[in-house]
Amino acid sequence: MLSKKSFIIAIAFVLLSKFTLAGGSVVSIGTSQNDTICYGTTLFLHASSAPYGYNDFKWSFSSTVSCYPSDQSIDIEVAFPAPGQYQIWCLVYDGAMSDGYTTKTFTVLPLPTVSLTTPFDSICNTSDAIILSGESPIGGIYSGAGIIGNIFDPSFATYYSSYVYYEYADAFGCSSSDSAIVYIIKDCDTTQTINTIGVYPNPTNREVNFTGISDDSNSEVWISDITGKEKMHFNSSNQKSAFLDFSSGAYIYSVKDKNGGITTGKIMLTK
Repeated sequence: MLSKKSFIIAIAFVLLSKFTLAGGSVVSIGTSQNDTICYGTTLFLHASSAPYGYNDFKWSFSSTVSCYPSDQSIDIEVAFPAPGQYQIWCLVYDGAMSDGYTTKTFTVLPLPTVSLTTPFDSICNTSDAIILSGESPIGGIYSGAGIIGNIFDPSFATYYSSYVYYEYADAFGCSSSDSAIVYIIKDCDTTQTINTIGVYPNPTNREVNFTGISDDSNSEVWISDITGKEKMHFNSSNQKSAFLDFSSGAYIYSVKDKNGGITTGKIMLTK
């Protein structure tokens, strides 16, 4: 038979045990992803609790999200409806009562706005390879048939039409893309335009003049560096020369006339 002192100790132990079990779980939200993600990224979360190992979880969110397979699963996939900041709660139950919870905040970043407007919408399959331009923001990656780096070779492109793809990733790794369609003309005659256009002096220390561009050609002229970054763009109706206030090096010019004929060449700038 228990003594009065032993009975009191036993009652105290039972009460203390019940108090520890009520709200005593430490809940964790696990993920291999960062707290900051890009819009459109699915977030994978895992719930766990200690020290009792309860696995009856309930998830809740500060805003409406898409949660799969359900908000009562141990592992869930979350898709956010828009950029912004979201708070996620995870509760664990020891039956009917909540035994602990935790919360975690995630920031969803917007995707960059990307556009691509190529300086031409048609080109002959026998034309020389040209430097691609017209992308925004600069610093992205081109891809597609006939494209290596920033160089588009129409002889390797698909006949009739070919897509030029451009993808850009910002400093946070969030990416977006745009595309443009280029019509490929088979075995067309571009010699009247391409073979007569030139520049002088070349090499030059600043000014360069374009020859072979007629007054009524309404030609568009682009000058880019060897990475494809556009440095200058003008219409030949207004000028046929350019002052190159750039660093010394090689630059590529592209000339497109009103009939779609395109020629390219290299300018060497020495200072």
